[in-house]
Amino acid sequence: MLHADYAQNEVRFLAKMAEEQNLMEAFERGVDVHRFVASNIFKKPESEVTSIERSYSKAATFGLLYGKSVASFAQEMMGGDLAGAKKFFAEFFAAFPGIKKFVDSQHAQVRKHGFVYTIFGDPIMINTEFYREDEVLRRAQNYPIQSSASSLGAHAIYLLNESVAKHHIRAAPLGFCHDSCDWDIEIADLFDFIPLMHSSMVGYIKNSFGI
Repeated sequence: MLHADYAQNEVRFLAKMAEEQNLMEAFERGVDVHRFVASNIFKKPESEVTSIERSYSKAATFGLLYGKSVASFAQEMMGGDLAGAKKFFAEFFAAFPGIKKFVDSQHAQVRKHGFVYTIFGDPIMINTEFYREDEVLRRAQNYPIQSSASSLGAHAIYLLNESVAKHHIRAAPLGFCHDSCDWDIEIADLFDFIPLMHSSMVGYIKNSFGI
């Protein structure tokens, strides 16, 4: 049994879809990305970032991924300090302007057309008449990232399955869940399977999409 799980999948897609170069370079270097984000927000070396500052930065990053409001962040992370939360997000967007531009563009797109695009260019319809505006904007922000990440992961696994068959490796996919998959592999074929897995699930996505 082999379990493969993408690390920080949605944050990587956010960095790419927002074309936020600093964040993409941080992933390339293999640093602790939440500590890196905190160092940029609080303007201090990564070695001096506290665990609380890292937690704030991690919560803000995932809050942007899931389309949470500043008020929600203030309530959950800062004891209801709305002014402090607004200041924190202002510093976040100043450090990573590509993300602010991405969020604004998604909101403008859904308001004008009622849909947003995945990384493949496929439209995702969002019912602007059924949902409140804040929910429409949240989905416009979140859906392209979640859908792109999951779809590309599934596509990579499809390619891996084709490669396994081509090389006559005795392995079968058992399941896929958003950013991870499970395989059943004959033990004798394990060490032939692993490089094919890396090529399909990591190399293909990096070479084709820069993620």
